[in-house]
Amino acid sequence: MTTSEGRHAPRDEDAPAGDPEEAGRLARYLGRPLLLVFWTLIVWGTVYCVLFAIAVLTDGPSRALERAVTGPDWIFGVANLALAAVAVLVWIAVGLTVVRVRSAPDNPDRE
Repeated sequence: MTTSEGRHAPRDEDAPAGDPEEAGRLARYLGRPLLLVFWTLIVWGTVYCVLFAIAVLTDGPSRALERAVTGPDWIFGVANLALAAVAVLVWIAVGLTVVRVRSAPDNPDRE
């Protein structure tokens, strides 16, 4: 940062050591890929939740749960069920956020 005379501003000795531009660079390089991974997992959890709900309706809840968590890859079944639960919570949070923003008194779209 420079002053209007072209000289660097004096350093504040009490200022934190981290560079704000470095933090912005880290967020820029990691932010989008992490968001992509997050929303990919949410979409997979949503798909698995729909498929699990169909299995519950056709086979019954106990049989569907048994099929999801048994077998040699039981850890993936548990992880998929956890992703399905997280996906439901995320979609509820998104819906509540949209309703809250739409119903705000200072919203210009509100009649």
